[in-house]
Amino acid sequence: MNGTKICTVDGCGTGGYITRGWCSKHYARWRKHGDVNTVKKIVNDVQARFWSKVNKAGNCWEWTAGTDDSGYGTFMLEGKLRRAHVVSLEMETGTSRPDGMDTCHRCDNPPCVRPSHLYFGTRQQNMDDAWARSRFPIGENRPAAKVAELDVVAIRNEYADGAEVDDLVRAYGLKNSTIRGIVLGYKWKHAGGPITHRRNIKQKKVA
Repeated sequence: MNGTKICTVDGCGTGGYITRGWCSKHYARWRKHGDVNTVKKIVNDVQARFWSKVNKAGNCWEWTAGTDDSGYGTFMLEGKLRRAHVVSLEMETGTSRPDGMDTCHRCDNPPCVRPSHLYFGTRQQNMDDAWARSRFPIGENRPAAKVAELDVVAIRNEYADGAEVDDLVRAYGLKNSTIRGIVLGYKWKHAGGPITHRRNIKQKKVA
């Protein structure tokens, strides 16, 4: 190449200013870490540290170290605490998680870090998968639930028999909007009981 010196590090081939037979990038690595291939060594060390915390005995490869409040494994990487399943898929694909994407489980098992059980998906895909597997609690099983399903049915029956919304608000200690959502079927759709509109009641009385 017209007398231009080429970096002697295997696979580099960079031309330009050379020191000790290396390009400036590899020379800087040697000065800082004592090894021109330090990046590869760091990657290998990270992977060895990561997989030492994984139990591969079952179909799911489960994280055995620390977890967060949601049960996902946590792994310290470059000074930041990352979710282990995210790191696992990034190492497998060789790319960072795409912006705006989630790292989703096919197995619905938060501690699992097996790459074949993971995929990058949109937030909607992640939510759809969660609903399909019935991962989200509904009705009175929700931590924020303020009424039992038996009460929902009772409210609907009382409303169908002519009770006023304000009376039901006082009787059950719920908001006006909550009562209306229950009796009109906008909330607690799965609970049962009659869904009644006032015009239906008036028509019955006229009849």
